[in-house]
Amino acid sequence: MRRLAWFAGGFGAACLWMCYGLQGLSWLSSILLLVWPIWLATRPRLGEGPILLRRGENKKRYWWYQISRRGLALCLGALAAALWAATYFSLFRAPAEKMAGEEVAISGEVASYPVGTSIGGYSVTLRLGEGLLAPDALAFGPEDWAGLKPGDRLSFTGRLRPSHRAFGDETTYYTAKGVYLMAYCRGEAELVSARSVPPRYWPALCAHALRDGIYAAFDETAAPIAAAVTLGDKTGLDDTLYSALNRAGLMHAAVVSGLHISFLMGAALALFGRNRRTALALLPLLVFYALMAGGTPSAFRAVIMDSALLFAPLASREGDGPSALAFALLILLIQNPFAAASVGLQLSFASVAGILLVAEPLFRWMYRPIRARKPGKDRRIAMILWKAGRYALSSACVSLGAGLFTAPLIALYFGQILLLSPLSGILALWALSLLMVCALALGTLAVFLPGPAALLGAAAGLLGHYARWVALALGRFPFASLSTDSTYCVIWLAAVYLVLAAAFLGKERPRRPLLGAGALALLLCAAIGLGRLEADGADLSVAALDVWQGSATVLQSGGRTALVDCGGSGSRSAGDAAADYFAAQGRTRLDLLVLTHFDSDHCNGVEQLFYRMRVETVAVPGGETDPEGLTRIAELARQEGAELLVVDDTQALPLGGGSVTLFPPLGGGTSNESGLFALCSAGEFDALITGDADAFVEKMLVKYCPIPDVELLIVGHHGAKSSSCEQFLQATAPEIALISAGANNSYGHPAPETLERLEVLGARIHRTDREGTVIVQVRDGRVGIY
Repeated sequence: MRRLAWFAGGFGAACLWMCYGLQGLSWLSSILLLVWPIWLATRPRLGEGPILLRRGENKKRYWWYQISRRGLALCLGALAAALWAATYFSLFRAPAEKMAGEEVAISGEVASYPVGTSIGGYSVTLRLGEGLLAPDALAFGPEDWAGLKPGDRLSFTGRLRPSHRAFGDETTYYTAKGVYLMAYCRGEAELVSARSVPPRYWPALCAHALRDGIYAAFDETAAPIAAAVTLGDKTGLDDTLYSALNRAGLMHAAVVSGLHISFLMGAALALFGRNRRTALALLPLLVFYALMAGGTPSAFRAVIMDSALLFAPLASREGDGPSALAFALLILLIQNPFAAASVGLQLSFASVAGILLVAEPLFRWMYRPIRARKPGKDRRIAMILWKAGRYALSSACVSLGAGLFTAPLIALYFGQILLLSPLSGILALWALSLLMVCALALGTLAVFLPGPAALLGAAAGLLGHYARWVALALGRFPFASLSTDSTYCVIWLAAVYLVLAAAFLGKERPRRPLLGAGALALLLCAAIGLGRLEADGADLSVAALDVWQGSATVLQSGGRTALVDCGGSGSRSAGDAAADYFAAQGRTRLDLLVLTHFDSDHCNGVEQLFYRMRVETVAVPGGETDPEGLTRIAELARQEGAELLVVDDTQALPLGGGSVTLFPPLGGGTSNESGLFALCSAGEFDALITGDADAFVEKMLVKYCPIPDVELLIVGHHGAKSSSCEQFLQATAPEIALISAGANNSYGHPAPETLERLEVLGARIHRTDREGTVIVQVRDGRVGIY
């Protein structure tokens, strides 16, 4: 690797260290003082050179020189990052955060087209001031903001708060994007419309027009996929397809990525030739396109890296992949050092590092026997099959290399272990890349000639249909992804890396790689089997799944399974979270699904759950509070062949070695007041789930229903202050309290008042917003919390 790669590595590591508020960069000076003398003592003398230094008695000195110079580059990069991050903070972030306040007059220029939010209304990026130092704010407003365009000016009174804190918790999501303020409009906003979109927003204008052109050229099935691969616009992807793309390991290819930009540049070079004039013309076009695609880290990483590799031969320099990747990282972090916390940036650079360091050597090693069997040119069919095999091998190596470096990040951030990425890459990458080129051409044509574009789009759209079919087919496979909530699956993942490390560090390359792959597959089956045995061996297992702001509680006893509620507001559907949890135990069937009520944060994952698993029985509350919700679930249950149980009176249902007792709604009015309740009992252990019941309904529950002292309480309404009242807690006396809430949620759950009441009672409190999925297992009278 070149020195630039080590310098950029230190720069990026220090930026990431500071993004998460970690202290201790002062030790850099100590390491620098240690490394500097070693480098001075071991560096080549005048006329010596590294080659002479490596020979004979100087070999030990040579290795110390190599170690010290790399360490020196790392330390200097980290030191430069510390100085630059402090400077950047004082210039950009600190002045922006000083503007925050509760009732502030907010005025600025709209810098993006409006995007609909999940709770209604729209959000836009607002430029608060003029010049390079002017901060951007993400502004949220009412429905009448739908017609805004870049260049318009908005003025309103509202709340302006720093984006790095939400309800007392730290978050890096917005600061990684360079947005340091959140603005909330209160009341009417004054709008001054721009006559035309200013030139600095032309990439957004072109992206808006191209998106409309793509939807005009392609049918309703292919258009959302074409818009995603061309512009990174995922708003048109339905929940089922979005989930399937994630599980199949295709999401990186279904949005604008470095792969597509590299493909686009390769197509342009093939058409116009590899020369200086083409390179100079391509560079501004690629930058403009990256801005059209939203300026994502993966897009700009590809533009910078491909440009460096393109210009290197033209400047009579050697093209070096790691150096180009390091150069791209430096440029992006100089532009915003807090971007190091961006998950997209980390995944993008990790995947490319895997391709450079693993995929290329792996392909050369595996391609050797295939190259020896290349057929003659006169055997056309055999040549076509041989080229198809070479492409499949190349795609598999790219997917394996990228997956090797990104799998730990995906497991850490998303709690998933993806297993089908190599297969999905072979089947769909070519189609998505071709679809991007077609969408660019036909979307542009549709702006001027929509009729001919639609005719051509009918044929090109078949690529989108094919990609959708592949994603749905692979995504529905029960073991396409596994949940990291299973300790055994995490151990298996660690074992994979240990085996790969042993193979890499060994003196000889593995002679029978398929045998090793088969052994890892058997080990995976053992991990799934052990997870199932552990769950079945417990008297009762209760898991509060991390579904962000929502609720999904797994109950297991004696080999039987139940799920109480299935909703959330995270990036992953609650149905997927539940199905992945069961898949890690080798289960594809659910005995009982209980919906306490029909609010979206308790049931919006049901459709995806039905798509992934066979559900035997669905229990829902009776009453007339939400007839539309009841009708929708009833129709879904009928389509999937599940029995519908409407709970109008107390129902006791068996669950392996225990039972689930369902109590009917006791209140009326809102859906929260008319939900049902679930009491799961196994031996002397009782767990109570109250949905979103408020204090009034809780008092009725303990007054009119035979509720015992419970060992475990799934705290009602995500810990809202209106639930878990003192009278209810005294009557149920829970020893353990599980709170299902989303990190940094906009409701402030759990409320301090609720936490105080639980602490006074002496209950042990566990929260999904801080701990992720929480599992409580009862085995022979002993309770374990994981």
